[in-house]
Amino acid sequence: MGTKTWVLLNSSRVVNEIIAKRATKTHERPYFLIAGELVSQNKRLFLHRTSAWREGRRLLHQLLLGAASKNHGQLVEQASLELLRAYLDEPKSWYAHNYRFAVTVINRIITNAPLQKSSMELEDLQRVTSTFLVAINSSPVEFFPCAEASFVRETILQDYSGTEEQKMYLTMLAISAGADNPRMTMNAWIMACLAHPDKMELARREIDSVCGDACRLPKLDDLQQLPYMCAVVKERVLVESLEFEGYQFPAGTEFLINSVAVCSNLYEKPEEFRPERWLKSRNDGGGITHDLWQFAFSGGMRSCVGYRLAQKELFISFTRLLYCFEFLPAGVFNETELNPFDLGEPFPVNVLVRGKKYENIIRGITNHS
Repeated sequence: MGTKTWVLLNSSRVVNEIIAKRATKTHERPYFLIAGELVSQNKRLFLHRTSAWREGRRLLHQLLLGAASKNHGQLVEQASLELLRAYLDEPKSWYAHNYRFAVTVINRIITNAPLQKSSMELEDLQRVTSTFLVAINSSPVEFFPCAEASFVRETILQDYSGTEEQKMYLTMLAISAGADNPRMTMNAWIMACLAHPDKMELARREIDSVCGDACRLPKLDDLQQLPYMCAVVKERVLVESLEFEGYQFPAGTEFLINSVAVCSNLYEKPEEFRPERWLKSRNDGGGITHDLWQFAFSGGMRSCVGYRLAQKELFISFTRLLYCFEFLPAGVFNETELNPFDLGEPFPVNVLVRGKKYENIIRGITNHS
């Protein structure tokens, strides 16, 4: 495509061999002329493996996977209380609450400060992030970089200097990516609640069996006792030449994981919402499987450093929302149309608290937190 050779990886075996085992040769970012160089001034993690990329990656590793990550569960649980209260007080703005929850968590981790932004400011951040994501690979220049240089690009390159700007880009990368991806996944889960109420009822019964009838909120410590809920969460989330099994891939080849094909080859009826596919049989000891879970966050050297945080966020938000609220369609919807970049309500939802007891437990905790 354009001046590049692109290879789609369509099976889990090949993904494991090429992306996981040969990551030093194969798993490099494509060269994004518009999104990476012109818009981001080569300061986002779109960078190739340069010293600047390594330093940024090291810092994010330290923040998201290092010793500090031991406190992430507590931060996520605390932020989820605000999420529950927001759902209770303003149920029609559920989609905005999802975004504020995700921004609150990553902002606290990166800046060590509470989020003090208005709804309008968060909407602006979401708009900018969505515009940037749409810009990736949207320009023909990305595929034909031999076009003449832009005077805007030259001006940006000549005027830029200093490490403070690098810090700004790194911070905004972590906040925008660490907020927008959980937001879209949470919205997709709400759609699953509308389209598959029978599956969600099974998950709710499991939560009720552990937490009782409005006795207490679910916690991360409950994860091992909630295998079906974990399954619900899972159901919803080259720099040098290489020779592989007779194929010769020249330097510069771009490898893409074709998740649709990978899942189609692995699972029966992959197009259906079936959390059961992630559950082990009793003969295998029960519980949840972990195969392929990581590929939702990519793999190899470019895997998402925030995957553990995201798993905590999704488990707590899904479990607590399902424990306390009902999600019903408020109009016609299409399960395959998630409208991820809409700033307003992406699809019609009625959010109802399960009962007075659940309202009381939310108010009781949030009034004293």
